[in-house]
Amino acid sequence: MKRTSEILFSVIGIILFSILFVGSLILSNSIQNNSEAKELAQQFLSDENIIEVSVEQIIKFLENGLLYIGVISLICVISGIISIVLLKKNEKPNVAGKLLITTATLGAILTLFIGIPACCGYLIAGIKTIARNRKMGISA
Repeated sequence: MKRTSEILFSVIGIILFSILFVGSLILSNSIQNNSEAKELAQQFLSDENIIEVSVEQIIKFLENGLLYIGVISLICVISGIISIVLLKKNEKPNVAGKLLITTATLGAILTLFIGIPACCGYLIAGIKTIARNRKMGISA
């Protein structure tokens, strides 16, 4: 059975998660080496009268947050590739559908809802896969 639409939506999700991955790494590196970011953090600290936190701590927090988003995005890309392989082989399409739905749900939550567009692609592909399996009477 051809699964062109499921694979297409999965590829769209992979592309969007890849963009999120690359973007988060680029932003993390640009924050690290940018004097304007340090000035902006210093201005924020002085405007809000915050003395418990230093500028370096804010910059490090932003870097770590962006790296976290990047790692989660990379895991979602790998999961999408695995699901495409399972769909192309047509051995375990039900497992691929469940993997796509799980990745979409966790990806949305763990990326703090930044990855919603990519998760929509995975979710549509996963629902279509499971619905087609139920319609055809294919079990896991």
